[in-house]
Amino acid sequence: MRVVPSDVVEQIERLFPNTKFDLSKKLQFFMGHRSFFSVILELVDLIPEELITFGTDDFSAYQTAIASMRSQIGVWDMQGDQSFDTTPGYSTDPVTLLHSLLSKCPDEAAASSTAGLDFISDEIQRQILRIDKSDADRALSNGEWKAATVLAGSIIEALLLWAIFKRAADIPGAVGVLQKRNVNLPRANRAPEEWHLHEFIEVSAELKIIGDTTAAQCRLAKGFRNLIHPGAEIRRAERCGRPEALGSAAALEHVIRDLSSRS
Repeated sequence: MRVVPSDVVEQIERLFPNTKFDLSKKLQFFMGHRSFFSVILELVDLIPEELITFGTDDFSAYQTAIASMRSQIGVWDMQGDQSFDTTPGYSTDPVTLLHSLLSKCPDEAAASSTAGLDFISDEIQRQILRIDKSDADRALSNGEWKAATVLAGSIIEALLLWAIFKRAADIPGAVGVLQKRNVNLPRANRAPEEWHLHEFIEVSAELKIIGDTTAAQCRLAKGFRNLIHPGAEIRRAERCGRPEALGSAAALEHVIRDLSSRS
């Protein structure tokens, strides 16, 4: 189960309807709020660490709010009902503090384990692709074979488009050579932004942006992704499963390796 910061913010607001969360004030809680605290803390534990994007001060406040809520559950269990509104070191209660802090966090970010793509100099573009790569890795880990296959193919397209743009002056010559070899490129006369994966693979291979092994793996990934088109699994009596998802992930890793080494 994947929980993002906005999920927890929404749940807090659902548990405390018609409440204005104001950092300058304190909400009061009693024994009846024990289950509310438990739900909030369970959800917080499910937030991926890469989405907790605080600086040092906010992270300290975040940890203090969580610790205060956990401690108060223990107090209620041992001593029974009593009021509670304290976050040590802060002028507000822990629920309001937690609500404020999580409202600052993104719902998307690349996992800390998703490295690479340093060859892309544009920071925004690099971060977007790292998030997509993280999502593809997560889908693969979760056994979401179709999602992993589609995401990997889309990232390959984006990376090859990025690389081809850097060789824009060489595109007509490469297309001409491929056409003389009777390589079918139905969209080659369009702008690269309108190409499909097939054109990206063949032109990138001709320009030596990717190597022969990578091109071969990408052609397999293109075929795997085509299985997902409506009716394709029925017509071909094939399905997109774990082998296809792993093959697409391998193609993506090949592309990243080649672009890294050639940049």
